[in-house]
Amino acid sequence: MAWDGRPHQLRAEPAAALTLYELGGPAEEALPALIDVLERRANGSYHWVFRAVDEMEGDARPMIPPMSDVLLDENTSPEYRIAFAEALAKIDPESAEVTAALTEAADNDSSHRVRGRAIELLESRPDAFPPRASIDEALRALERSKHDTAERRRAVETLRQRGGEAAIPLAEWLLAHRSALSSPAGHARSVLAELGPAARPAVPVLAEAAADPSHDGSSAAVRAMEALGPVARDAVPALFPEMETSRHRQNALKAVDPAAYVAWRHNPTPARIILGGALAVLLGVVIRRSRSGSAPGGAGNAEGEAAPVGRLE
Repeated sequence: MAWDGRPHQLRAEPAAALTLYELGGPAEEALPALIDVLERRANGSYHWVFRAVDEMEGDARPMIPPMSDVLLDENTSPEYRIAFAEALAKIDPESAEVTAALTEAADNDSSHRVRGRAIELLESRPDAFPPRASIDEALRALERSKHDTAERRRAVETLRQRGGEAAIPLAEWLLAHRSALSSPAGHARSVLAELGPAARPAVPVLAEAAADPSHDGSSAAVRAMEALGPVARDAVPALFPEMETSRHRQNALKAVDPAAYVAWRHNPTPARIILGGALAVLLGVVIRRSRSGSAPGGAGNAEGEAAPVGRLE
């Protein structure tokens, strides 16, 4: 029966087609009416499509392309886009078409709820995280995932899979990031640390920024080196500017090279020697004056001589 443009007929056809299938009819006769609902964006009949997916399972594969189109159509409500993502995931756990549609939704949908649900569905698929996934896209996702746990997990997993290739981009992203204390920056440092020796290419990038306290990314570089630990040992000299006053640099040195940290604690730097010497001179003057004031007569020693005071030549 051809559709004559009347809404009630559009609703009746998918219902009849699905009933026919449930009674043992061939899927080929049920699918055209259901696909027609998708192509016409007849949202009043979408529930028949979802029911058909539950009933037909693998027989519903011909509906994957039109269902994908609805999923990626921003004119479809977020609730329906989520429902279509879930329905697509049911049809075929290994369909490349389904994975491609879910990946597109995970990366580009305007709704964080749709992105998050698409990512959750992708995580259970064997081809969810292709090894050549874009590092740049993963970093962009990490940036915008402050309140989106699923999207952050996907970004982190992509960066882990790229291994050493992601080391320098991660370091550069951290240096350019506005807040070293933000949640995305913390996750980026964790990924960098998990790369282990594969993260060594990032060390010179971090060391250059850490060596210049005026660099905008200096603090981020120091924290990243602390996260890397012994992997960043070659960059130890970059930590010494402002070591006396920066607790973060001291913590980084302790993590990167514990032996160097102990040596630094027990072998004063020139700055510490100068400061310690100045304090010693001042303390000596105070002590001598105190002793002078407590002597008999209030001004001299036991022999009546003037008490010595520190005098600058």
